[in-house]
Amino acid sequence: PYDSVSPRHRWTPQTLTLTQAGAKLSGLYRGKFRGITVVRRGVSPRIVLADVVGTRGKTRVSGATLRSRLGLYDTWAYFTSIGLKTRKPAPRPKSDPTGGASASSIRVLSGRVMPAHRGAEVQVQRRTGAHWRTVRTPTVDAAGRYSVTVARRGTYRVLYWGDAGPSTTY
Repeated sequence: PYDSVSPRHRWTPQTLTLTQAGAKLSGLYRGKFRGITVVRRGVSPRIVLADVVGTRGKTRVSGATLRSRLGLYDTWAYFTSIGLKTRKPAPRPKSDPTGGASASSIRVLSGRVMPAHRGAEVQVQRRTGAHWRTVRTPTVDAAGRYSVTVARRGTYRVLYWGDAGPSTTY
């Protein structure tokens, strides 16, 4: 109650796209930006060391570097990266008894989440009116990858550890 006049008394989580975060962290990773993995925290949950991960390698940085580059109020931070893309499944061989090519409405939703924990679940959600409804719950592999097919056209997103990723419509 004594710090209510502080501009930082009430604040909300900061959300950045991978592109936005990658721009702020440019020069600290090689390739395309993937996310941040916390390597060590102090006695408090503040970040001491973290890896800034790109497709061609990672760079170890201090919590202070992340705070400065990302414009955070503190090094007490957590990071979740959620990727999502959609594609048509590969055509089935003509010898397949299900009848050749896949139905035009079937899509494969796939992506990668960080931090990766093999066996963790992601919730694939479909937008119905003003609400999101979980339609599939695949698990991720050790690299954080997941893949699932969906048969209904619509707008989808992925939840991981309570965080919502970007949506995609097909």
